[in-house]
Amino acid sequence: MQYPVVIHKDSDSDYGVTFPDIPGCFSAGSTIEETINMAQEAAECHIEGMLIDSEPILTPSDIDVHKTNPDYQNGIWALISIDISKLSLKSKRINITMPERLVGIVLSLCPNSFFTIPTFPQLSGYSAVVNRHGKEKTCLLMLLKWAL
Repeated sequence: MQYPVVIHKDSDSDYGVTFPDIPGCFSAGSTIEETINMAQEAAECHIEGMLIDSEPILTPSDIDVHKTNPDYQNGIWALISIDISKLSLKSKRINITMPERLVGIVLSLCPNSFFTIPTFPQLSGYSAVVNRHGKEKTCLLMLLKWAL
């Protein structure tokens, strides 16, 4: 996602960054380049904290939405790219119980030479489906397909 940022510079300070779509996130730097790099790091850290706390992540707005805001006048606009999928998310283990027939269908769709199931009636999270060569594999998409 591309988040708009506005960069401000007062005569007696470093550059400051405000994120209109990420409330509470701010950054600064002594040059514009450093400021943009620091803004990237600040946004990633802030959004990661929001994800961990289960707070909603706002969708980025167009710069035009914010340009008329008097708080952002005389600022330099830039876009900061944030890939939320690369941020570490807090994992949560879940256990599911499925009808034996459904587990059988899912297993028939998985390559039998690569997968084993420790307990047949209960498929416990994605870690129950493990590649014999040590790499974790999953039939999660197949589970979702049949579960929906």
